[in-house]
Amino acid sequence: MEYKIQTENFMIDLKPKNFENDILLEVTIQSDGFSANTEMDIKVKDLAKFAIELNTIYENLSGEAKIQEEYGMHMYLSFSANNKGYILVQGYLHKSNKNGKEQILKFENEVEQTYLKNFSNNLYNSYGNLL
Repeated sequence: MEYKIQTENFMIDLKPKNFENDILLEVTIQSDGFSANTEMDIKVKDLAKFAIELNTIYENLSGEAKIQEEYGMHMYLSFSANNKGYILVQGYLHKSNKNGKEQILKFENEVEQTYLKNFSNNLYNSYGNLL
């Protein structure tokens, strides 16, 4: 399944590949003309916690949801609410190619709360009960 938010100047697309206790989370970001595509190695329970926290942000318009790799480059995605109906989305993504060359994207953007509804509900419905 795919989980996506797309606005005029920002897009996040998450595609989890489930294994027994781990998830390889394919992440695609487009933020104000910059973009990245990489994979994060995360625990199923971490994605479940992230889904629950995202759903809480949407419902209460407060709080933060963050998912981060436990090992490796410690890539992360973070969503935090402000009291004006917007969600700040931040992240740090990394990718190395077969020649050892590195690409890094550190981004920050903002989306209206309404864009979070389907994204957070779908993630919650898929993973919220796995914690």
